[in-house]
Order: sequence, then C-alpha cells, then structure tokens
Amino acid sequence: MDLVRLQNRPLHKRARYADTDIHELFMTSDADVPTLETRADIHSSMFQVRNAIAHPATLGKNAQAVLEAAQQARHTSFLATPPVLRAAYDLSFGIRGLSLMHFRRFFEGVEVQYTTDAVNMVNFGRSNSHQPAHPPNNIGEIVDAFDILVYFAKGFYNTTVCDFIKTGSEFIVEYAAFARPDASTCTMLVYWINSKLGKFRSLIVASNIQAAALVGREFTRSDGHLMELYQGQQDRRVAAIVASGPTRPAPSTKQHHPREHKTAQASLVPKELLAVLPKQGNKAMCMRYLSKKGCTGPVPGKCFDSNRAHFKPLALPADAKSWIDKHFLGLASDFSDL
Repeated sequence: MDLVRLQNRPLHKRARYADTDIHELFMTSDADVPTLETRADIHSSMFQVRNAIAHPATLGKNAQAVLEAAQQARHTSFLATPPVLRAAYDLSFGIRGLSLMHFRRFFEGVEVQYTTDAVNMVNFGRSNSHQPAHPPNNIGEIVDAFDILVYFAKGFYNTTVCDFIKTGSEFIVEYAAFARPDASTCTMLVYWINSKLGKFRSLIVASNIQAAALVGREFTRSDGHLMELYQGQQDRRVAAIVASGPTRPAPSTKQHHPREHKTAQASLVPKELLAVLPKQGNKAMCMRYLSKKGCTGPVPGKCFDSNRAHFKPLALPADAKSWIDKHFLGLASDFSDL
C-alpha cells in the first residue's frame, strides 16, 4: 500500500532534510494502525506534549534532527537507541513503554559490541521498536538511572520537566540512604516511578504542564499508589508462605546460652509477619530498631539478631506497625512518618 501511494504521489520540489515533516518520523504504516480513526488524535497529543516539555533550544526544530543531536550529545550517557529517544521525545513512560531503566548508564568500552551487533542506531522509524528495559538488580541502579535521566533532561526538556524529574531523583537518593530493598522491591519501585512519569504526561494532555508539575508532590513514602503496590507485594509473600504449609523446626539438643536464648525469642514473631518484613539483602528489618524501646544489640548500631538489619524501610506493613505498638511502645520519633 505504501509503495502504491509512493508511485502515485504528486511531484513536488524535493524537501531538504531540515524541512522533513515531523509526521513522517512518527507515522506508522497501515498495518500498525487500528481500524478506528485515531491517528490524528495520537499525533495531536504527541505535539501537545512535546511543545509543553521541549527545551527552548529545540522548539520548532525538525524532530529527527533533534533526536539525532540528542543521540550524540555529551549529556547522553545511556544507550540512546532511536526507539528510546523517540519515546523520550514526548515522555512516553509507563504504559506507553518507556522505562526509567532505559536510562541506565551505558559503558561504551564494554558494551559497544552489543550496540553494533544488536541495535539499529540509525532507523528512527516506527519499524524500529524499543525492547523492554532490564529490571534493576539493586537500588543503586535506580539511583544511577535517575542521575542519567536528570543529566539528559537538562538539554532535552524545559525547566519544569527537569525540576519534576529531579524531585523523583532526590526521593530515591534519600530512600537509598536508609534501605537496601531486594530485587523484587526494586522492580516494583521502578514500576511506580514509571507510573508517575507517565502521569505527568497524561496531565499535560488533560490539562497543562502546571497541573502536571504537581505530580512531583507524590514522590513520597506515603503515596497511595506506592502503598497499594507494597501491600500487594506483602500479600503475595504471605500467600506463598501459607501455601507452602506449616514447617516444624528440628529439635535441638544443644544448651542455649543467655544471648542465644534472647535471639531465639525473635521466633515468637508469627512467620506470616516475618515474611512481610522489608529486607536488606537477605536480612529482615529489625522492628525493635524502629521502636521507642530501641534495639538491644550487644554494641550500638549492631542488631540483637544476626539475621536482622537496621534500616528505614520504604513502607511499614500494617501488621508490623501493630506489633511494634503492642510490644515495643510504638514507633520512635525518627520513624513516625512510616
């Protein structure tokens, strides 16, 4: 169909590269478009968003020229494939496919072979679709990806967008200073971040960039969506523990010294509660550490139980808070926001 259109198109003066219509860059083939006439609406929203978020120096410029310049820019430290840049052009995060982890740091000297062999770096058309981002292994990778996005945004987006992204980055840096969540929690955290970046875009379409900027206030531990995701994760872990059936510890003939006996008291915590406690590596959070009673470790800063860790979690399960209130006089003032 495209070839027939090409053969029968009216002849015009050949356009220079800089005059190429932005529609040509983002236009899909007929096979990619649903039967409903939605193409114009999609383009309209893309232009609306880009005009609202663009760096002043890029306004009015040819889209492909902007993307190719960004691909080679000094502030681009991630694998700037055409599909990722095309999605970044109008903040297509979240359900639109772009992820914070697409901005993970790219080590050219190590990964250049992957780039040349597996990625088409010159085709900016829709036929070159982006691949899902690799999930983070740890919180440090999320912090680093946010740093890269902030740096990239300075030359690609306006001040309002940069400030919004920086707010998210600062939240993650603060969180990482107090916790080391496991890989599954990090993946959940990236999903939540992507949803906030996507919400920013949707509010530009629905209202304006001033309304979208208010989404930055949602980068908090008490955000409703984050709490729902966290609670869902804990519920799944509890369900997995229950499904595995009851387990009975093997009897021990060893004599317990006072310190060992004290550590064993931790087993009085129901296993369902232990299963939902936030973890730092393979160690569960110490509930005493968060409480007014404090942890009774052998030395300051060391937990009474070698299987527990001292850190401030992203969120505190309701059952854990109830246990702390009942057994340890409630949360200490430093953790009252949990």
